[in-house]
Amino acid sequence: MSQLEKWKRLALRWEEQGPPATPSLEDVQHIADALRRHITSNQPVLCILGSTPALRNRVFADWPGSRRVVIDFCDEMYEVTSHRVSLAARADEQHLTNDWLDIGSCLPEVADAFIGDKSLDNVEVSDWTLFFSSLARALRPNGLVILHIGLPDPRLRGLPFESVARPWVERMMTAQDGGKAAAAGLWEDLLSASAGNSPNKLSLAPYRRELEKHSREMSPLGILSKRVLDDYAGELDATWASFEESAVKAEAAASGFRYIEKFYSTDYEAAKHQPIIVFQLREA
Repeated sequence: MSQLEKWKRLALRWEEQGPPATPSLEDVQHIADALRRHITSNQPVLCILGSTPALRNRVFADWPGSRRVVIDFCDEMYEVTSHRVSLAARADEQHLTNDWLDIGSCLPEVADAFIGDKSLDNVEVSDWTLFFSSLARALRPNGLVILHIGLPDPRLRGLPFESVARPWVERMMTAQDGGKAAAAGLWEDLLSASAGNSPNKLSLAPYRRELEKHSREMSPLGILSKRVLDDYAGELDATWASFEESAVKAEAAASGFRYIEKFYSTDYEAAKHQPIIVFQLREA
């Protein structure tokens, strides 16, 4: 399944799932704070990699005089997520339907920053050189790249389904949200557990059979499995990139970026291994 096909399918069932599927309040705050610390222009060009509503709303609120560009090659995802974006923000942003590997061909002026929530997770590792060089060509000197990356939890690698699911079943039993948070947590942890099944890829596909089997049971695990299938049906065969932080830094450095800082949120479980990393383009 191509990345574009994946996102077209996800757009059919998209909703604001909450972290880790979508950024938390702390994630958005860290990104906003980093922009404030490092952007000096009063009217910057700020580009969002993907259609993430929380980032579009926050950048509009914090930088009303900026030029905001949403770069997403899937028109369907942009349209469905825009229902969670304020009318004022939508009216004042530009949407470019373009691949991130060739941003320079569509961006009418150089950017001050690119920000993205799990954007790199949706770029094949073999395309990272093109990705970072594309950003570098489209940025001003000293421009920023702020990426929230979804590193897999190394503790979960290769664990069987029941072992990964057990703590989320326990949490679901004490939650008051019908299993929504537990389903999001299990989805993320199953992706981490799948690391190693395929080089540089994460997927729920290896767990499809067990999810479907348990979903027919009248048990807490059955209820949770069914919730995962209901909430993430379009993502069972999709893939995300699997990588280590050192590889991200190395690819960024090769394209002329220097590492500035990183942050970890604390308001959801997976945040402890999913940093927000800030890079700055070196002056020529």
